[in-house]
Amino acid sequence: MMNLSISIIFLSWKRFCVSFQFVNEIDQVCGLPKNITLSAENVMSLTHLVNSLGSDDFELALYNFIADHEKSIVLYAFEIHDGMQVDALFTITSLENEMDIGKSISQEYASFGFTYDKVLQAQQAQPVGSANIITQYPQDCAKEFRRKYFEPLSIVEEIDFFQRREKQVFYMGCCAQYQSFDAVQALRIRALMPLVGGIFNQHLIIKRIRNFFSRIGTSERKETIYKALLYSENELTKREALVCAEIACGYQTEAIALRLGISLHTVTTHRKNAYAKLKISSKNEIFLHCMNFFSESIF
Repeated sequence: MMNLSISIIFLSWKRFCVSFQFVNEIDQVCGLPKNITLSAENVMSLTHLVNSLGSDDFELALYNFIADHEKSIVLYAFEIHDGMQVDALFTITSLENEMDIGKSISQEYASFGFTYDKVLQAQQAQPVGSANIITQYPQDCAKEFRRKYFEPLSIVEEIDFFQRREKQVFYMGCCAQYQSFDAVQALRIRALMPLVGGIFNQHLIIKRIRNFFSRIGTSERKETIYKALLYSENELTKREALVCAEIACGYQTEAIALRLGISLHTVTTHRKNAYAKLKISSKNEIFLHCMNFFSESIF
């Protein structure tokens, strides 16, 4: 039976590849300024990052992509729900022996520290869909806030990316340790933050979908995929959606015919018509048309 998480990761990577049609245009696609370019190593790092979507390796791949030559950085992310609950999504430091300190700081911030963060409060008031990049310095923060969240890891500059979503705020910070980013480093990080924020959002969706499907049986899995296809904008018939859901769950043509009580020819016809409407050519691509439904209905 097909591994769902692998299919979703494959599909996400395929969708990203469509955006990056030509390697020599990758800077423009990323929205990078003309004087900030992605090297061959950066492109490979981005490839590894997208390939690791939904996996346990993603966070380290994300750190390596952002860090590049800026080795002494701290990278972290939070999700703030309705201004009340905060999830510390991850924290990675440049030195392994600082990792526990970084995670402890993030957990404390998620527990109650966020209520004293005036920058976050301002971002929570922004309209849905807005995205902002802000640079913070320890000396601009209240003394107690600075002591708790900047000084333990010698953070001297922080570039933050905030994205206001319908029910939450996504917050990612990239912090310089010991000395501030130089102008080129700061420009590069600011340029990459929206791209990275989008990739990380896909990672969360994929990871949560994977966790959801791991907790349910084949029957419920098929029903979820069936509903996603039926309620899509591609006007599949109920039979076409049902056949595609069976295919997505790993059943072959003969098994589908037996399970639905129809002929092999009818299964083939439904599949052909459905694939034409969805503009796809393989069962893996079925999940591309389910992603929005999964993210909206499951979570």
